[in-house]
Amino acid sequence: MSQPTSSRLGQARTARPSLPAPGLLRALREADPDYVLLDGTLAERDRVGDSRADYSHEHRRHGVNVQVVTDPAG
Repeated sequence: MSQPTSSRLGQARTARPSLPAPGLLRALREADPDYVLLDGTLAERDRVGDSRADYSHEHRRHGVNVQVVTDPAG
């Protein structure tokens, strides 16, 4: 997903904060996909505050772990 798309979706989500996102288990049961795709990456970020909390020794840089679960349709 591109950065503009994620920003647009994030803005759309924050425009309606009264609607909670469904839990993972509920969403999977409702969609009933044959399989799901799981991917993760380190999203780099600036060091703010305690730099130890967000330092990845594996990647040797600061960032946060982002995990994504999607169905085959995206």
